[in-house]
Amino acid sequence: MQYWGDTWGSGTTFEAVTGGDYAKTFKLTSGNNWGVDASAAAWGNEPENAIDISSYTHARFKVMTSDYTKVKVSVQSHSQDNSEIVYSLSDGTSLDNGWIEMEVPLPAFTDMTWFGLVFDGAGTVNIADIEFITRSAGTTNTSGDAYIAFSGKEDTFSIKYWGDTWGSGTTISDLEDEAYAKAFLLTSGNAWTVDAAAMAWGNDKADAVDIAPYTHARFKVSSSDYESVRVSIVSARWPANNVTYPLSTGTSLGNGWVEMEVPLPNFPDMKAFGLVFEGGAGTAKLADVYFTTKDTDDAGECCNTIGGPTGGESGAAAQGTVTDQAYIAYSGQDDTFSMAFWGDVWGSDTTVDALTDDQYAKTWLLTNGAGWGISASAIAWGNSADDALDISAHTHARFKVKSAEYKQVRVSTQSATQPASEVFYDLTTGSSLENGWVQMEVPLPDFTDMVWFGLVFEGYGQAKIADIEFITRTVESGGSTSSAAYIAYSGKEDSFNFPERGATWDSGSSWTELTDDQYAKTFEITSGGNWGANFGVMAWGGFTAETAIDVSSYSHLRFKVLTNAFTDVEVSMQSATQPEQKPKIALSTGTALENGWLSVEAPLADFSDLTWLGLIFHGEGTMKLADVELITK
Repeated sequence: MQYWGDTWGSGTTFEAVTGGDYAKTFKLTSGNNWGVDASAAAWGNEPENAIDISSYTHARFKVMTSDYTKVKVSVQSHSQDNSEIVYSLSDGTSLDNGWIEMEVPLPAFTDMTWFGLVFDGAGTVNIADIEFITRSAGTTNTSGDAYIAFSGKEDTFSIKYWGDTWGSGTTISDLEDEAYAKAFLLTSGNAWTVDAAAMAWGNDKADAVDIAPYTHARFKVSSSDYESVRVSIVSARWPANNVTYPLSTGTSLGNGWVEMEVPLPNFPDMKAFGLVFEGGAGTAKLADVYFTTKDTDDAGECCNTIGGPTGGESGAAAQGTVTDQAYIAYSGQDDTFSMAFWGDVWGSDTTVDALTDDQYAKTWLLTNGAGWGISASAIAWGNSADDALDISAHTHARFKVKSAEYKQVRVSTQSATQPASEVFYDLTTGSSLENGWVQMEVPLPDFTDMVWFGLVFEGYGQAKIADIEFITRTVESGGSTSSAAYIAYSGKEDSFNFPERGATWDSGSSWTELTDDQYAKTFEITSGGNWGANFGVMAWGGFTAETAIDVSSYSHLRFKVLTNAFTDVEVSMQSATQPEQKPKIALSTGTALENGWLSVEAPLADFSDLTWLGLIFHGEGTMKLADVELITK
């Protein structure tokens, strides 16, 4: 290493320690040269001496400190986006001498330039024995399969919570005379206040399973009551991956059963894998659940990156440098891609008019049609599967929008082999341009076989769009990108599997979900007086100490409210091991949105074991709540 024990200009004091438990021990004392207190140590080379670390799977190092609770592991590449991940030290293994050993996944860089450890805040920390290791997952499993519950096979993983129902009230019974030896009958329950049948397998955080080597989950289903299955995969530190698949997409086995095959996220720390059948009371038969590895020649780039389906903020949240652009339809530029279906409206009956004298040379006016049975404006560009496009080199889509009627856009990116990415974005998250235009910048999934890219505005109205492009944004060292986890958000799957959703904590308050409001996920809350005063309450949680979720990577809670009856909100954050935190926020401090709505933010407790998150509104009457999410700022 050309730069050994570098402190990256942080002002950290780096000292060798002798006479301790480990021969190579170093004491870091924080500095303030970055404008904030931090302790940092790093090892690196110039790009011409970059190191191929692709044969290593994990970094391992020891830490001892009474001042820090987290470490940021920064791995930098000459040619790829840097990996910057914050880990709680509580995730490490406690050693007998007071040290903690951390083991974290490495990106498969072939040109690593830097490896660094950063502890934010003032303090001291000792580090020792930094190494890269290769951990072979499933070495006894030469077939490339890992068996969760499979006929005639031993389970591959040690599972603590085997056949859990996640508090749904589902009844699970073994089936003895079925076509498959390991078959189960799931009978729905109503403990979630809606009918659902669920079966899951999981572990505590300390025993999370590395499923990164596997590309797909397979399982067999037979049901006359359900038409789809939600596959829920929970990580110890990333938002849950929740995708619903129609059973009609499975392969018929000719005996009333279908075999489903769905992509797996490359989580190195899966806590739970669950299958949920929703849509009413009923039964489902389930058999032969396992993970498999498919060659990329067979499967394509099948799997989500860590954190599940791409989504998140747009506009001002983008950071870093744009290093490449590919033009879909851009003023003064030739199209980069050859598109067989250019400006398609997907059967929506949208009217598309090219505007030749607008602010941008390539501008189109979309006027809603009703071809889908609902009013919507849509425009899309695509190819057949044989001519699918590799967009994996591009990180974001960027486009300009102007509309007086529409408040949201659905960005649809479709693959020949993977589930489509369908994400809603508020236009208010875009960057304001002149004359009422906004520029949206949204993450792209890393599809190697994109067949469609589309923009959909739902409802009556017109929208102007211009300058659609794909870009590659490189985040510089020290940069960060925003992330979000969805509690109850319009157009989003919930990021966490809450045992209880919408609890009112015996306050006497009540709520109903509204289906035709400004935001798709809107609740009307009516106050109750069971606590001796009037409050409107809505809460999510019900986790035990073993199943509590880590929200320490998020900094704020954000939600939308519409009310004249309530003045303040208390945000109740409850931990399995720490005292409740309950900051009180005046709703008047929120940011004004359209039609009287406010966007309110509250700081989030740094809990790695959150059991409950609740909103307690002070006042009497009714109010509306929408789009509850956790964000990182």
